[in-house]
Amino acid sequence: MDRMTRRRLTRQIPGPAPQQAATRFRGLFSNDPYECMTLICLCPFFQGIIQENECILSTGYPLGMAWRKEYRLMTEDERNRYHNALNALKRNGVYDWLSRIHLEVSVGSGAHSGPGFLPWHREFLKRFEIALRLIDPYLAIPYFDSVMDSYLPDPRDSIVFSDLFVGQTDAFGNVVTGPFAYWPTLEGRPTISRHKTLKNESTSCPFRALGQEGQLLTEAQVNNIVAQNTIENTLAFTAPQVGCPYRNNYGAIEYVHSSVHLWIGGNMKPPSTSANDPIFFVHHSFVDYLFELWRQMRQPREYRETVSKLAFRNIDFQK
Repeated sequence: MDRMTRRRLTRQIPGPAPQQAATRFRGLFSNDPYECMTLICLCPFFQGIIQENECILSTGYPLGMAWRKEYRLMTEDERNRYHNALNALKRNGVYDWLSRIHLEVSVGSGAHSGPGFLPWHREFLKRFEIALRLIDPYLAIPYFDSVMDSYLPDPRDSIVFSDLFVGQTDAFGNVVTGPFAYWPTLEGRPTISRHKTLKNESTSCPFRALGQEGQLLTEAQVNNIVAQNTIENTLAFTAPQVGCPYRNNYGAIEYVHSSVHLWIGGNMKPPSTSANDPIFFVHHSFVDYLFELWRQMRQPREYRETVSKLAFRNIDFQK
């Protein structure tokens, strides 16, 4: 489907939901699109028609799987549509609703500082992606591969932090340009914030004061992530309590991902405010990509069908 065809598409308001399904069918049928785990489950919310196990939209095209690209590899049309969809979600309150969900699990929950980090954020990204696709069914969350920027002489010069992508800040760290300029935050600030300029900083880009702490991901860190051969070192106990038999693994995905949050700073620094900034989602999309890369290498289908099933031998799935 070419660019002009996509522009002519009429966005559909989600249709009526199916009836509540039994617990064992959760994700296959639902009255809430965000609980869906299959395209067939999502189909009614897009006013699609199921034909031969496909969901055909009113445009005549099927509702396909979301195909995530590196942010900078999106076409100009794809990037503009992504930014437009984000702004639509901001206007209708869905973006802030999702951001608040992340705020509410920022402390004292299983979403951070432990084995639940990766699976929780995978589900969170799925729900965010469904929200995007209810605006534009041909979108997917791009990912920000910050390893690419770690090779730059000055990573702060990355095009990602330009008006074409996530925008730039003023001298006080307020995002005032780009597609997310002057986005109010959940906390009542009039703009998203990132690292502000240091008074003694002398640079050709005086307002790009990123990188005051933390670091972007590196090739060595990615290689270490995919080299882990146990699930304990991947899901990881990143805040083990006294008596926990597992030690800190400072190469775990959760640890190294946090360095990027620190490098960007501002709202991205604390988990309670990080989802205010749309760069949160493209960063976590890359984190999820690394998790999937590890999973495909270390837990292929034959592993899941043999070794993994032993852990479930005493579970009655009919309950």
